[in-house]
Amino acid sequence: LEAFPELPMTVTVNTTLEIRTNPTKDSTLTGPKLPKGGTASVVEYYPSASDVWGRLSSGGWIPLLAHQKGLPRYPTSWIMETQPPLPSYTP
Repeated sequence: LEAFPELPMTVTVNTTLEIRTNPTKDSTLTGPKLPKGGTASVVEYYPSASDVWGRLSSGGWIPLLAHQKGLPRYPTSWIMETQPPLPSYTP
């Protein structure tokens, strides 16, 4: 069993990310976005099924590990060697 990396930690954004008010894909957007190549400080984790969210020191939540079409996606430099169980996926 692999522990999540220690917090706080600075992550670099691989693709422009929307910041959300809660750690869910359908929660309200905060307004600003994190641009590709930008950095942010993650201060809290929120594992949700097979996804992992990070709360930013500046407020709001971003996905650290998100699954799309059944495949894992890391939108920041945050990564884990051990993958959580894959979500069920129906095309």
